[in-house]
Amino acid sequence: MKTMTEDEFWDQYKPIKNPFNEGYGFDGCMFETFGPDLTYVQDTASVSEGFVWTVLDGDEGLTIVSGMHHVNRFGFIITELPADEDFIDVILEDLSDYSDEDLEFLNSED
Repeated sequence: MKTMTEDEFWDQYKPIKNPFNEGYGFDGCMFETFGPDLTYVQDTASVSEGFVWTVLDGDEGLTIVSGMHHVNRFGFIITELPADEDFIDVILEDLSDYSDEDLEFLNSED
């Protein structure tokens, strides 16, 4: 298993914008777990699952892991470049100390 920071993940794998909803989380790069978003993610995974990443909601908060997972999924991310190992865990910044207002401001920054 390989572990990396969120910044390393963005720099190395280059997440793409969600063409259905660019206002959704992770700077517009997260895909929903239903509807046209899910169909798009499934179509991408059917070609190569290495381009699909799952945002998981667990005991430690949100994390991004390589591959398409269903348990505890919060959303999906598709990248320009595929995962280079079987399992990669991306450590996200702990946002639990931020207020809802702060989080809205952080998510609106370009």
